Amino acid sequence: MSKPAFPFTASASAAPAPTWNYEITYVSPDNTYVNIGIPRTNFERLRVPVAALIFLEESRTPPKPAKPAYNLVAIEEHLASAQHASNEETFGQIAILKKYLRGKRIPDEVLEELDAVCEASEQRWQSAVSKILNLLDP
Repeated sequence: MSKPAFPFTASASAAPAPTWNYEITYVSPDNTYVNIGIPRTNFERLRVPVAALIFLEESRTPPKPAKPAYNLVAIEEHLASAQHASNEETFGQIAILKKYLRGKRIPDEVLEELDAVCEASEQRWQSAVSKILNLLDP
């Protein structure tokens, strides 16, 4: 019988496998699988089913992706309501001011300037609403 080139020792019992605490690095859009990795290393397991995970902390599901969907009709209605309320308030206040100024015999140019403020306010609202709706419309 020949001797081995290197002396070695063997044990009947193997060393226990290390337990790793993985961190979730990615969640799929439908929350069915995740990518997990060992912190401070480059080791990462891809597409691990969520059902196969054992959470060390409280049991929870991965966070849901943010919902970018919005109701464009509802936004349009709210904008129209805000535009109407703002214009009504502006027009009402300017009408009161014009009535007061007429009693003080202020020149008509001043009253025309106040009318121009009303028109500019209405045009600005229309411009803003159309731009907002164009930005939100996919």
